[in-house]
Amino acid sequence: MYIRRGDDSVLSVMTHNYEYVGGAHGGRYYTAYNIDVQTGKEILLEDVIVDKSRLAQALATELEEKYWDYEMTENYWLEILNNYVTTEPLEYKPEFTWTVEYDGVTFYFGNYELGAYAMGTQEVTLHYSEY
Repeated sequence: MYIRRGDDSVLSVMTHNYEYVGGAHGGRYYTAYNIDVQTGKEILLEDVIVDKSRLAQALATELEEKYWDYEMTENYWLEILNNYVTTEPLEYKPEFTWTVEYDGVTFYFGNYELGAYAMGTQEVTLHYSEY
């Protein structure tokens, strides 16, 4: 468990988990808890990201910049991330794992969330000053 932010406003905790259930390898995944310290209630992504219409593009841009050495097709990240924000019914709709940081909102992606196991896990921050 990692405390990503802890102050008078927000308690944000992230866990980095590993699970092995047989097969070629185990998997890494994340869970996160974001709590309003004043009310004790969970902070929802909609409370922090007001305009989610630009979220997938912002994350795709940051992923492309941070993981530039991955050989991806054009719009690879964006096509996957659009599944997270779509209002269309999907058989499986992924959900973001995120924490409120002091300087932005960090999003975490475990094995297989954005691609092959060999790609590992990804983590990007959308900084308040930029977004």
